[in-house]
Amino acid sequence: MPTRKRKKNIHPHRYWTKQEEALLLKYYVNKGPDWCATALSAKGLDRTKVAVENRAHKMGLYYCGEPIGRYKKGHVPASKGKKMSAEQYKRCKATMFKPGDRPENRVPIGHETIRNDGYTYVKVAEKKWVFKHRMLWEKHNGPVPAGHIVAFRDGNPHNFLLDNLELITRKENVRRNRWGAGPSQYSLISGRAAHMRLRKRGIGRKAVRDNPQLLDLAKAETLLKLKTRKRHGNHSAQS
Repeated sequence: MPTRKRKKNIHPHRYWTKQEEALLLKYYVNKGPDWCATALSAKGLDRTKVAVENRAHKMGLYYCGEPIGRYKKGHVPASKGKKMSAEQYKRCKATMFKPGDRPENRVPIGHETIRNDGYTYVKVAEKKWVFKHRMLWEKHNGPVPAGHIVAFRDGNPHNFLLDNLELITRKENVRRNRWGAGPSQYSLISGRAAHMRLRKRGIGRKAVRDNPQLLDLAKAETLLKLKTRKRHGNHSAQS
């Protein structure tokens, strides 16, 4: 078999000298990578800007001068006050937004969607979405007081019956969702315990969205574990 020829290393590794590092120590913090790279090049020590930045970071040096690559305060664009030429306008006209244009993914007000967190959102205005269960609660009971949230009694975020919605404090919500808070539906309201159980088995949120029954099974398994712990003590829960 013919042997492959090894390609020559066009950019062989070159160690940094004490002279180069001394220049970085003296100027990098105030002058920056561009200035240092130019200064090294003037001395016949060619180093790229990226190489200078990498070496400076390894040495614990960080540029503290004016921001690089940003417009300074008060900068005036060169095109300010100038109209687009006829030739430029002709090239750009096809892709320009026209008055009244709407993006293709725009949905009407009242549209509902289920997001990654499992909750249903309703579009109430342009660029404004709210929780469906919160909207239903406020419709029948008035505004939600500060420091409170609307929760699901049975832990099912798709059960929007008014009897299934309750007003609780944020502190109570934290207590209910804390891992190991105790048996009952409260520890399963958000499904966090079930998600943690599935994640340990390599099942992510995307798989749960495609197969909602996985979450229900994990919730049932978590509830069974908690009930077993209550009946027999912590020893059985650790098995």
